[in-house]
Amino acid sequence: MLKQAKYLRLFVVDINKPAINVYLKNGFKQVDGIYEEKIDDGLILREYGFEIEALR
Repeated sequence: MLKQAKYLRLFVVDINKPAINVYLKNGFKQVDGIYEEKIDDGLILREYGFEIEALR
């Protein structure tokens, strides 16, 4: 059974401004929520989700 996705969601680390700008320029919208991953005491990565409606 083939299922079609309604949205494409991408995740990007908050410090990757070039990628964030590319997503926004291409119609992606930032979605609610931030995923945090503690690497060590001095480093926490924060990831934002961006999504766009999938082509039909």
